[in-house]
Amino acid sequence: MGMPFPLGIRLLTGTADQEIPWAWGINGCLSVVSTVLATVIALELGFVRVMILAAFVYCMTFLGGWTGLLRPEAFRSIHPWQPPMPQCH
Repeated sequence: MGMPFPLGIRLLTGTADQEIPWAWGINGCLSVVSTVLATVIALELGFVRVMILAAFVYCMTFLGGWTGLLRPEAFRSIHPWQPPMPQCH
């Protein structure tokens, strides 16, 4: 939540543009599935276990993203954001 997804999209921009729609699709799908799954787990195992599982998943995601960010080529194609130029017709 917050910055990881936008930063991931920014890393894909310019290097793997074809993967950006997949990233949006996976993000949307997992947002729906995780809500239902968290509710079921909370009802069956308790809220504390949901929080432990969520913390574990966030840590794994962070570590996966961090190792990707450590690659020097990850930032080669990133340029500062500039607003799009207005279209004159």
